[in-house]
Order: sequence, then structure tokens, then C-alpha cells
Amino acid sequence: MTGDIHGNVNNGNTVQIQNLTQEHVYTISARPIKLLSINVCGLLSKLNTPDFINLVSSYDIISILETKCDDADVKNVNLDHFEFIPLNRSKFVNKSGGIGFFIRSDWIDSNKVSVIEGTPEHFLLIKLDSILCGFDLICGAVYIEPEKSKYAKPNAFIELEDYLTNYYNLPVLLLGDFNARTAVINDFLVDDEYNVAIHDDEVDLNLRKSNLELLQEYGCPLDRFSMDKKTNNYGSELINLCQNAGLLITNGRIGKDASIGKFTCKDSSVVDYCLASYQVLPSILHFEVKDFNECFSDIHCAIQVHLKPKSAIFDVEDVDQSASNDKFKRPKWENEFEDVFKNSINIDKVNELSAFIGDLYDNDADITQNDIDNLYEDIKAILKNSAVKCGSIKVNNGPIKNFKKRKKYKKWWNQECENSRNRFNAARKRYQNSSDDQNLLNDRKMASKEYKKVINKAIRNYHKEIHKKI
Repeated sequence: MTGDIHGNVNNGNTVQIQNLTQEHVYTISARPIKLLSINVCGLLSKLNTPDFINLVSSYDIISILETKCDDADVKNVNLDHFEFIPLNRSKFVNKSGGIGFFIRSDWIDSNKVSVIEGTPEHFLLIKLDSILCGFDLICGAVYIEPEKSKYAKPNAFIELEDYLTNYYNLPVLLLGDFNARTAVINDFLVDDEYNVAIHDDEVDLNLRKSNLELLQEYGCPLDRFSMDKKTNNYGSELINLCQNAGLLITNGRIGKDASIGKFTCKDSSVVDYCLASYQVLPSILHFEVKDFNECFSDIHCAIQVHLKPKSAIFDVEDVDQSASNDKFKRPKWENEFEDVFKNSINIDKVNELSAFIGDLYDNDADITQNDIDNLYEDIKAILKNSAVKCGSIKVNNGPIKNFKKRKKYKKWWNQECENSRNRFNAARKRYQNSSDDQNLLNDRKMASKEYKKVINKAIRNYHKEIHKKI
């Protein structure tokens, strides 16, 4: 038998794989590009908790703000399957500031993501190749110091705007803590305001009209919501940045945060934002302000963004290990693999699966979960075998690393740490399920403090034992 196979992503949610010799089309899930941003208020201490490791390990690109690391500290920042790209503060009295990105190592190795060198200390830029989301994209981690901080830079927003408008003519997605309170001030200029601001510049005015039309086309609300009703000077500067650089605030406008504008700091202000170019809006599948968790930050909530992928994105553990006892290295794709990969696909197996699906439809059979699981495993096996034959996956005698399926805690982690962690998570969930019960909030805070104390105690005891042995 002969046939052809092709696949494409629909709406960023599924991959359709079609055997052109049959009428049937079947789908497997394809997840989006997942980004996270969080002001950790000190990275090293957060890396001591499995909760934080589990959080960041479930994303592809993580913007980390206020790392409070120096060059020596960065050597101790390790996370399986990720590369950490730091930008530390060069001058400080006490360790403060600092930003960085955790980026999937395979994306760095295959040049899907590249770092833009030479940016100032308050923002770090990377470029996502078009192979990921269909177009080249500038992504930035931003941390603007509070207005009254001795490290505050008066021209921080102007400097960021200059970089985005003068150096790069690409769509932009910025994630970070801007320490800006904007309430619900318009982040775009309506026609009358634009005439005054730009002095009847017809080219720019036409562009602005086009952007407003795009918002309507994408179904993106012109108005945004915010639980924070206050503004500050940085808020005005952030609005100017959005208006001048053609960026839109997604908080209170898109995804789970639409019509809400959830607090991001101390449950009292919105200072952590996602800003996106108009062209990026159709690719944003989801935006959310995560619930506050003391294991992730001292006072900030994480924000997450999902982008529509150009093609299917799979995790390390999606490589089928159950079909044999072989161990595999992480898949690495090269363009020259394409023809070999296509020609290596077992068409007979594909036709068998297509016929099986056809029988299920034609006979109006009851489809069980076991049927779906078996079909999923068979599709994975076909793709994996083709990948092995083209050299995208290579056999490795060592153990396969899988950070999502195998818990890997620190050497000092003990049962007391585990028990304290369980008590904290139980207190946190009780509060989440309540209606802002003050007693349950106090319980959560106490459990959080106890959890951190237990961790610090375990680390101290571990180091004491090491010193005794020396």
C-alpha cells in the first residue's frame, strides 16, 4: 500500500494527521507554547522547594524577576532540561534586582530561541524563531525598580521604548514587574487624541486606525478591567510606552483575566503585566494571573501566557518508552530529517489505524477509554519509530531524564520537609476554597512560615553533617 501523511495545528489545540488514502481524519493533542513570568523576590531560596521546581518545569520559557543573584550565585542555578540566562545587577550594596530567563535547553540548542545581547539591566530580550509560533517574536523580561528605590532609573521606560522601536521591527511580547499602576487608563489612542498627540500625522493615524480595526477583528475588547483603581507616575509612563510602541495590556482583557484585572501584588495592586503587539493578539490562546503562593514569591502572583504554536509541540516524556526497553536522548530536529522522516513512516500501520477508526465510526461502536489510550500509544509508536530511523532520536545507554514524572528533590530533603510541605499545601487549598476567610488566611501564612523554617533547618543540618565529615 502507498499513501501520504500530513499534519497541521488547528486553533493551537489539536494536530490533525490524515492518511490521504482513507476518508478518516484523527487528532492528537498538541499543546501551546507556555510562558510564565514571576517576581520571585530571591531565586535561590525558591529553588529549594519542589513546589517551585514543579511550577517552572511545566513551562517552556519562564521570565524570572528580582533574582537577587550575583555572578557566583548563578553557578548554583540548575534546573533539568532548562538553560538559565541571567542579567544580574552590576552594582549593589545588598543583593537586589536581577532578571533572567529559564528556557528549554533543546530550544536553545536548536536555535529556536536566541538571546539578544547588550540590553540594559532592567530588561532582557530573547528572540523566538518563526518555527515556534509562525513568526519571529521578541520576548522580554522586564523589571522596573519602584519609583522611590535608590536603584530607580528615571528614563527606564523611554530606554525600553527606544530599544523596541529603533532596534527591532518585530512583534513584541513583554512580561514583567513594571511597578506601574495604570487602573483602566486607555493604553491606545483614539482618533481625536491621536490627532492632538501626533499633530495630524496621516501615516501614523492610518496605522492607528488599522490597529483598532484589528482589535475588533480579533474580538479583543477595547476596554480593559482592573481591580486596582489607583495610578502612579510609572503607570503614566507605561501607558505612554504602550501608545508609542503599539503595545496592548492583556491584563483584564484576555483569557481567564478578562473582565477581572486581578491583583498581582499583595492582593492590593496590579504591577505585573503582559504587553503584546497587536499582531501577537491572535496567537494568545490564554492569559491568567495565577493564585498567590508563598513558595513562588514573597508578594507577587505569577502570570502565564499560552501562544498558538506553528506546529505540534511535545514534551520530553512524550517520547514513547513503553514500546521497548531502549533509552532515548531528548529528540532534536534538523530540517534535513524531513524527507527521511516522511519516508520512514509505516504506511501499513497508518492504514490499519485508519481502518480501525473507520470501523468504530461505521459500526457506531461504543468507544472506550481503553480504545482511545491504545490508539494514542499506536500513533506515538509510529512517530517515534520514524524519528529513530531519521536520527532525530538516538539510543542512549544511560537513564532518561524526566523531570515531570520523577520527583528529584535535594539531598537535604527529609520527611520533616515533606510533612511541612503537605501541611502548607493543605492550608493553602483550604483558603482557596473559602470565601476569603481571615482565619484560614492566617493559617496559610503560618503554615508557609513553618515550611520555610523547616527547609532552612534541613539545609543547615545537612551542611553541618558535611563539615563534620570533612
